[in-house]
Amino acid sequence: MTMPASRFPFGLISIAVAALLLALGTCLPVPAYAAERAWITADGVLSYAGDDWVATGGVRLVQGDVEVRAERLRYDVDRDLVYFEGNVVMIQGGDRVNAAALTYDLATASGVLEEAKVSYLVEGAADPVYLLGRQIEFSRGSAVVYDGRLTTCLPPESPGYYLQSRRIDIYPGERIVVRNVRFVESGITLFYWPYVSISLREDRKSQLELPEIGHNSEDGWYVRFTFGYDGPGDGYGEAVLDVSQFRGIGTGVRHTYRDRPGSTGSFTAYRLANRQTGHDDLAFSLKESFPVSDRLRASLEAGYLTEAGEDGGEDRKAQLSAGLEHQTPGTSTRLGWTGSAEWGSAEKVASRGELDHTGRSGSLSWRLELDTFA
Repeated sequence: MTMPASRFPFGLISIAVAALLLALGTCLPVPAYAAERAWITADGVLSYAGDDWVATGGVRLVQGDVEVRAERLRYDVDRDLVYFEGNVVMIQGGDRVNAAALTYDLATASGVLEEAKVSYLVEGAADPVYLLGRQIEFSRGSAVVYDGRLTTCLPPESPGYYLQSRRIDIYPGERIVVRNVRFVESGITLFYWPYVSISLREDRKSQLELPEIGHNSEDGWYVRFTFGYDGPGDGYGEAVLDVSQFRGIGTGVRHTYRDRPGSTGSFTAYRLANRQTGHDDLAFSLKESFPVSDRLRASLEAGYLTEAGEDGGEDRKAQLSAGLEHQTPGTSTRLGWTGSAEWGSAEKVASRGELDHTGRSGSLSWRLELDTFA
């Protein structure tokens, strides 16, 4: 059948067309002015009621890479909207969404899912993650989930634990922004995040991490939180919050401010208000790697740590490493130096230098090392 749905004739002609469609499997083409031509089929009955087409029994819509299946649909020809009800399944690009109802705009390939459920696999996780939303608004460029829940427990409709969010914004290929997040265990809210950003870029394998809860002899009972974020600019990282029974509260950040092929830069800062020792333990680190020229690369690492000493004072440690590496088609030469110092209960200064050279295949390779201690 090639006649557009908006031009189906009335009266006896429409009855004959409907009978023909039923005999051929009930196939209804959508007008060509839509974003992409779509086809609606039904295993049951297709009828024309007023200005709408109504289909029941195994209905199916296909538009480009989008496929929707349901028990019933109503096609509003004038508004170019299709309303699906009953065991709705939407499939796009390998993703599968189950819902109670769907309103789909054929002209813009956008819509609204009601009482939706999505399951997907996350890299590094053994069990699938389930996303349930009271409502999901989607278009070709983004999606918004309202009153969403994330869990790995079965059944997902009544899980033992879940993450509850008022709103989740999804920007395909870029990031997921989760707002007003609660971690609920057995009906009790244990933790709260005001805002979480999860990168979806292939070069950033960040993901939302659930709180880590445990017990050991050093910390007692502890909870460790990790909050991923994007920005500012092209930067990204993680904010860290640790709460332990014996050692108190620790806060920190791991931030990458430059991450591109051949050049990276990041730093870490962490502070622990150590309840056992009464001392503020601090830790800082910096990592740099960048090309100086086509064949010469430089690297730099620095670290600093303070903690309570055994004699009641303060122990401090610092370390600095620097390196240069030169590459040609036939040779490789690396020059490196590392220096470290300790102050407090034990004072020590040490350094090490390395020179490593490898020549062409079959020629001489040699290595020189020099250590000093004070």
